Amino acid sequence: MELTELLATLMKDYEELVAKQEIVQQDRELIVQKALEAFTDVLKEVDKNLETISYNLATAKDMVTSQVLTSKETYKGKAYMAVWNKGRESWDTSKLAGYAVAHPELLALKSVGEPSVSFRKITKKDE
Repeated sequence: MELTELLATLMKDYEELVAKQEIVQQDRELIVQKALEAFTDVLKEVDKNLETISYNLATAKDMVTSQVLTSKETYKGKAYMAVWNKGRESWDTSKLAGYAVAHPELLALKSVGEPSVSFRKITKKDE
């Protein structure tokens, strides 16, 4: 076989392999695209479910909070507890400097926050 014939054969083989590679690469890209579309559809459904659950969870938390604030007592469930906290007192310290000792009207500067409820996961030490 002459060099020209050998090169012609080698070049033909090379070109066939390039064509096969292009076809397989196109098939791969199509498979990936279809998989991504299917994955996106599944994620949209999961996100929709999460949105509904999050809304229902916020509603349930608001209802529990309202009841705990009314009762002024902590309520313990099986996995979580709603902890009632009395309102916090706060003072304007810039107005208090040197004033507290001499002036009883200081109490007018006092503010008391609203009671609150916090949610905690129950741990072994809470049981």
